Amino acid sequence: SEFPVNPLLFGLKVNDTTKPKIFKLKTYALDPELRTLSTQSHTVTKGSTRYYIKGDTLKISAWRIGLALKAFDQMNGVSNLNGIYAIDMLVDDVPTYGFQMETFSFDETRYINAHLDYKDRLLRKSYWHRCFRLPGNKLSIYKESLNEGVITLEEGRAKKVEFIVTDEHGNASKLKFYVQRSSSMEEPKDVVYNYIIPHHSPSNIYSGDADIIFDEGTFYENAYLYYHSSQEYSSSIFSNVHHLGDKTIPVHKHFSIGITPTTLPFELYDKALIALCKDNQILRSKGGEWQGDKLVAKVRELGDYCITVDTIPPRISSINAKSWMGGGYKVSFKTSDNLSGIKSYRAELDGQWVLLEYDEKKAKLSHRISKTLPKGKHELKIIVTDMRDNQKVYTRNFSNG
Repeated sequence: SEFPVNPLLFGLKVNDTTKPKIFKLKTYALDPELRTLSTQSHTVTKGSTRYYIKGDTLKISAWRIGLALKAFDQMNGVSNLNGIYAIDMLVDDVPTYGFQMETFSFDETRYINAHLDYKDRLLRKSYWHRCFRLPGNKLSIYKESLNEGVITLEEGRAKKVEFIVTDEHGNASKLKFYVQRSSSMEEPKDVVYNYIIPHHSPSNIYSGDADIIFDEGTFYENAYLYYHSSQEYSSSIFSNVHHLGDKTIPVHKHFSIGITPTTLPFELYDKALIALCKDNQILRSKGGEWQGDKLVAKVRELGDYCITVDTIPPRISSINAKSWMGGGYKVSFKTSDNLSGIKSYRAELDGQWVLLEYDEKKAKLSHRISKTLPKGKHELKIIVTDMRDNQKVYTRNFSNG
């Protein structure tokens, strides 16, 4: 069905009387379009019966807020931190938000970027459960919510918030506090942008030497992007560098970026690719195909993009090749590529194709010498080609008799 189900719901006998632990609370000041204007984290203290915050009431300079929890579960006798099964949020005793990790579709997996605080995850390796739902988040773990979990604040009136964090065995921890709008409202910080990309409809950026095309649902919420290009004089970069938004904004779907080269020699056109770069350093190849005068690639992250070339062949190094290799011996090689990535590999024994095993995780090629190989001298040839058709050939002469 492609719907994984939480295995702890099938009666597995696990010794667990330990309640989940709540570590921190975060508040998000939101504008009318639910765009985050600012955030603030708050320390949570464990009491005898529940968790609480210092002062009991948070006064926040915002008309509306979202909340997030940093919480983990544990089991008896083990120290590792596990994921949370369920969180429920009540505002003035009214169920306002909740999720339950019972089942979901594999197709929904990437929506976890909208459930978590993506920026904190990227920059600090930190896990927050966002307890308000972004408009483009289609994870199916959520319960019915009130206003998608967004809380409207009023001056002079505090609202009670209660979180109930539960594991699969019914152990629960509670956090109670109040939120109220501050009498002095802070002005939100200016966000520099020149394009608004709506999450619910297609949109484009055309700048003359770059075409950037976004499909509906590329982002989880409206993306406020600052796009500009800059001239680059590095000998390894053959276009302007196109600075597209902030890498801390999560992207759900691939989008298309097409770039026109500036100084690319004709003989290097078949070696060209679009790369993610930073400070004149090429980080990762994104490939690309020529469509008219533009090199076009599908990408799924914001950042700085440019055209570069890959003229360097892959590398092949022996792990255990010997001058004598008998029948049944498994000979292995390491392979790597500097930029565009491996496209194909081939092995020939005495000029005839033989089977190779490829362990992509370890970047290892292996061939087991046949026990029926005639005795004598032989030649094993390994041929590896990268995505820009640069080729490396490794030859090993050996004897088996």
